[in-house]
Amino acid sequence: MADSFKSHADPGNNGGGDGGYYSGVGGYYVDPVKGSDDNNGSSLATPWKTLEHSIAHVPLDRVLYLRGGVFRTSPTTTGVSITRGGKSDARLRIAAYPGESPVIDGCWPEFETANNGQWTLFDAATQTYESVGKNYPRYSANAGWIGGFDSDDGEFYQLHQYHSLAELMSTKYKAGSRNDYYLGPGFFVKGGRLYVRIQNLSSPRSDGVQTADVDPPAVTDPRVSGTPSSAHGFNPNQYQMYFSAQPQLISITGDYITLDGLTLRGGATRKIFINAGHHINIWSTRSFGSRTSVLIENNSSDIELRWSDFEGGYPPYATWHETKDTAHGSLKASDTAALKISAVIIKQPGGSDFRILDNRFRRYFVGVNASSLAGQADVVVSHNIFDFVSDEAWEFNGSQWNFDFSWNLIGGPAFGYLGGSAAAGHYDGKNIHHNIIFSTIGRWGRRVGGVDAAQDGWRTMGKVAERHGLPRNYNSPVHIYNNTIFMDKAFEQPYELLERQFSSGPGLHAVYNNIEVDHADGYMRNGAKIGQSNADYDYNLYWYYGTPGKPMFKNYPADYASLADLQAAGGESHSGYADPLFDSSVTATPITALNGGAGMDFRPQVASPARVGAKDLTATGWPDSSSVSWRGAVDPDSSNLLGDVGPRTRP
Repeated sequence: MADSFKSHADPGNNGGGDGGYYSGVGGYYVDPVKGSDDNNGSSLATPWKTLEHSIAHVPLDRVLYLRGGVFRTSPTTTGVSITRGGKSDARLRIAAYPGESPVIDGCWPEFETANNGQWTLFDAATQTYESVGKNYPRYSANAGWIGGFDSDDGEFYQLHQYHSLAELMSTKYKAGSRNDYYLGPGFFVKGGRLYVRIQNLSSPRSDGVQTADVDPPAVTDPRVSGTPSSAHGFNPNQYQMYFSAQPQLISITGDYITLDGLTLRGGATRKIFINAGHHINIWSTRSFGSRTSVLIENNSSDIELRWSDFEGGYPPYATWHETKDTAHGSLKASDTAALKISAVIIKQPGGSDFRILDNRFRRYFVGVNASSLAGQADVVVSHNIFDFVSDEAWEFNGSQWNFDFSWNLIGGPAFGYLGGSAAAGHYDGKNIHHNIIFSTIGRWGRRVGGVDAAQDGWRTMGKVAERHGLPRNYNSPVHIYNNTIFMDKAFEQPYELLERQFSSGPGLHAVYNNIEVDHADGYMRNGAKIGQSNADYDYNLYWYYGTPGKPMFKNYPADYASLADLQAAGGESHSGYADPLFDSSVTATPITALNGGAGMDFRPQVASPARVGAKDLTATGWPDSSSVSWRGAVDPDSSNLLGDVGPRTRP
């Protein structure tokens, strides 16, 4: 992350209030190396030592500054419990000292440095190692674990949690009907010892991996893509590794609390747990690992996550079906839980006012899951980067209203409906707009040998969005406008689409001013029926970079091979089919990662038809609606390659 994402706390200018800047005089300090809880904490020369003591004693009209260093917490219990809250005019503020990077760590420290000597070879054939230490607790349904490592390719990957030593050491590499096979780097706990295997899947072996990129992969030539490199071999002593069995690293149950500029490691089940908390800010945080980075529940409200960098570590060699589909997938249900890595879960029937702004979420199965919210959610997910998201960046429930998903850069599928109907009079409060959605990213998680032949080659979903659950038609229309969408082929389903189903009830379901391009031969849309009075699809620009081999519009209710055929039947009279003339930096496929969009120019070029033809949305009153003529998410004349999409610099 850029330096501008760091804490802007100033030790000479701090105090209470709910704004983004500090006021007052003086601060209190905690130093994990030089501090003592016998000090008064009121100066740099007399800092406290522990977080528990400091949080309990810092005056609410002051900022508690964490000096650089590592604040160790137990790897098996909640790391830091913040039960003390502030007030509306005097928040409890816990911030990094300017220019320093304090780390709150709930991992076993012996594994966190390379060349640590904590592992001995257990099985040479599979390169499985066991820990020297032998007092690590066995994991269970109530005592989760998390493991991760910094790979040779510079990525943080979570280790798969195996449920037997036989699975970890398996020499089977094909997926099957819940057979025991080696998914990829992972670990197991037995008899107080940790067992780890980081052997990758790009090395030649029988039933191993093909070197050519076959599309789709041949059943007789299995391949798993995206596995980490192994310049240091498979000896875990050579890697920084992170293991934790904490239920959560930080638990927050108070009100008016700000965490600012912290780096977080540990927390197996969740990194930050906000439980019945209100008026909480999580700012400029760096988080690594955990099955859920932030869990919000029990009617919490007024929660802001901002300017933060969340690394999930979802392994790119895991397939969607291995993770999600326990009925037809290859893993047992008990195995999939550890793979369902989510950035943010808002898990409650009530609560409202959630702002998720200007963050980067990288390598997650799911980005933000708010599917259990109902009623007036008041959720804004805006100006974020979702880089390498395998299921959806945003999951919502149709019974919600008042949410805005906008100005995000997304590598992977974008959003999914999870069913439900909106309450009477609240049909039009769901808006998805000005996002760059890039589901052509890489060839993730191919594996041969599913439950049946049709599953061979399953990989991450290539769809942009779809409606989940039943009933198919429900009273929850969505406004989808001014998005730039790149789609690719999904092996497990032969279509890519902006959406699959829509409401048949009150309210206007509108899809306007989008640019939708397909790199393969899938359907652009499936299941949107023309001529329905409460739904309007128009003013969009379509284009295939490949040669379409399937109908462009499926089940409308008829199939239409082209936009011209659809228009002849009365649909999308103002839409167009033409090359939007993007720069080559975004038309090449596949790419391996968005990398924050660095060097990628999403502005339509000078002669692009996307510069004109948009519907004037000013009168709608929808968020960021305007009378501009251009279609898609990016102003063609913007001085920025991404326009206004993605995180904004912290003031």
